[in-house]
Amino acid sequence: EDGPLLAFEDSCEYLRSGSYTCKPPADCWLLLDYLGKYRLVDACWHVDLEDRILEGRDLVGRLSGKRGVVSLCLAALEVYLGNPNHENREALRLAYEAVPRHNRRYCGDMDTKDIPIRMILYGQQEIESWSHRIASRQRGMSLPEISVPLVEGPDR
Repeated sequence: EDGPLLAFEDSCEYLRSGSYTCKPPADCWLLLDYLGKYRLVDACWHVDLEDRILEGRDLVGRLSGKRGVVSLCLAALEVYLGNPNHENREALRLAYEAVPRHNRRYCGDMDTKDIPIRMILYGQQEIESWSHRIASRQRGMSLPEISVPLVEGPDR
């Protein structure tokens, strides 16, 4: 039997209360229709509840005709790159941090992912977590670079 239809925010409260979950507990049985069942011994769930809620809120917004958070972040990046200043960096930070962490890699291109944004927001050292740089270092190759305009100042 179907349960009651809930407003999105009400369903978020149910998730936060533990009434429903985004991840099954360890040592439970999961039933896959027409396939069978299996016992879940251990699992790694890399997306936390608040990020799932952010993702759901973004999906509801996009279904309502609003721009998605990744699109808004890319627009904020474009504004910053056109005029790198403290205000535009703060707008970029707000837009970037509104994106669920597991989707932030889409705030860029296939090669650099969100590394340029992280460099702008959190400093040059963020390039060290770029997969291309890590692989090049492991192979003894010259290290690739990413150049972004940085705004220095007391709030960095």
